[in-house]
Amino acid sequence: MKIHKLGFTIANSEDSEGFPQFLPTVDGHKEPASLLLLPLELSATKDAIYPILNCGCGEWDCGGYFIEVKNTEEYVIWNAIYGLGNLRKKIEIVHALTPIHFLRKEYEALINELLILKDNYKYEAIVYKIDKEQYEKSGLGSLAYFL
Repeated sequence: MKIHKLGFTIANSEDSEGFPQFLPTVDGHKEPASLLLLPLELSATKDAIYPILNCGCGEWDCGGYFIEVKNTEEYVIWNAIYGLGNLRKKIEIVHALTPIHFLRKEYEALINELLILKDNYKYEAIVYKIDKEQYEKSGLGSLAYFL
């Protein structure tokens, strides 16, 4: 089993009022998506299918990816990746093939870094706030409305 490293870069980082994006990297390779912060945060707490990767344009219904996540004491594991609206067809869109194992402490550290960083970017802060409000009202279903 190979241990992978999840990271991120910031696109449009100079645009704090507009539309910066947290772009995922796996083992240093840029991935074709942007990170949705609340689903990423929740994925470290409970096994489920989460809409963690969004289309690079920022519009979920344009194209996003669901990740089936399993948690163990030591790892957060991305077991499978699915395209928008089709949870029967597993796809491989990142540079590593599923299952992708991340060390829990590194995964949680990345989430904590992003939670602090999001407040520097108006768009990310607003999206997180809206997602959190919807989640608190309706549970995970509100984050996965295209399942």
